[in-house]
Amino acid sequence: MAIEVRAIDPHDDKALAAHQEVAAATEAHDVPDFPTPCPVWYAGLLRYPKRSSKRSAWVAYLDGEPAGTLDVDLPLLDNTGNADVELRVAPRYRRRGIGRLLYEKAVAVAREHDRLRLIGEAVGALPGGPPRDEAGAAFAAAMGAKEALVEVRRRLDVSTVDTDALPAEEAGGYSLVRWREHAPEDIVADIGRLDARMFTDPPLGDLVLEKPDIDVGRVRDREESAIRRGERTYNAGIRHDASGALVAWTMFALESTVDDHAWQNVTIVDPDHRGHRLGMWIKVANLRYLMAHEPAVRAIDTWNAASNTHMIAINEAVGFRPVDAWGMWQQEI
Repeated sequence: MAIEVRAIDPHDDKALAAHQEVAAATEAHDVPDFPTPCPVWYAGLLRYPKRSSKRSAWVAYLDGEPAGTLDVDLPLLDNTGNADVELRVAPRYRRRGIGRLLYEKAVAVAREHDRLRLIGEAVGALPGGPPRDEAGAAFAAAMGAKEALVEVRRRLDVSTVDTDALPAEEAGGYSLVRWREHAPEDIVADIGRLDARMFTDPPLGDLVLEKPDIDVGRVRDREESAIRRGERTYNAGIRHDASGALVAWTMFALESTVDDHAWQNVTIVDPDHRGHRLGMWIKVANLRYLMAHEPAVRAIDTWNAASNTHMIAINEAVGFRPVDAWGMWQQEI
C-alpha cells in the first residue's frame, strides 16, 4: 500500500478532478442531502483566490487512486495565528492512515507559516435527526483538537413555504434595498462594517477569532472572486433613512452547476437598530427575490450557533428546520 500526497496546481485539470472526486464521495456519504459539489466552485477557490487569504490544497493517492484531500486556508490580513483546514478521506479508504498523514501535512504547513492553531469542522447527528457518520469528530478528537463551538444546520424546504404569506412587516424610517453580485457604491463600506460584525455578534464559543477590518477594497475583491468562481448571489439590506446607512444585510449564494440549492451565507443587523424586526424583513424579502429569479431552488441551508436563539427564532418562523450539528474543532499547535 503506497500513499502519495501531491500539491494541486490550480491549473491542473486532472488534479482538480481528483480533488472533486474525493469531495463528492465524502459528502455523498457524510452529508447525503448536500448537493453534488460544484467543480467550478472548487476549482475557483484555488484559481481565483481572495487577497485576504492564501489557499493551498493537496490530494492523497492510495496506489494511484485519489483517496483523500487537504485544503489549508491561511488568513493574511487578520486572524493570522489561524489555519483553516478541510480534511477529507473518501469512505472506502478510511482507517488506512491517510487522514493522519494529511493531518501531519496540515500541521507542517501551519507551522511553516507561523500559525498557532488549526480550525476545522465535522458533522454530527442531532437527537431524532438523520444518522451521520461521526468519524470526522472522532478523528479530530484523536488528533488532540477540542470542540470549540457547535452550530446547527437548518434547511428550508421551499415547497413547504408560501412566501407571499410570510410576515415581513416594514419598519418606519427604514427602506429596503436589493442587489445581485455587485453592491451599490454608496453602501459598500457599510457592508464591510456589517460583515465584520459576524466575528463579534453571533456566539463564537471558544473559537479564537478576531474582528477583521473589512474595507471597500476587500468587499469588492470578495465579490470579484465569487463571480469568477461562478457564484450567483442575491442580497437584501435595510437602509436607515435618516442617516443613509445600511444597517441590516442578508445574502443567498448559488453555485454555477447547482440550480436547485442555495446557501444562506450572512444575516446581520446592526445592534443599534435591533428591535424593529429588520431581520425578518430582509429574510423574507430576499427569499422572495431569490425565488423570483431562481424558481428551480428547492432547498436552502443555513447555520446558527446552537445558542443564537434570536436568529434561530427568525429562521424557524420562515420555515427552516434542524437537520444536523456541526462542530467547529480547534487545536493549538
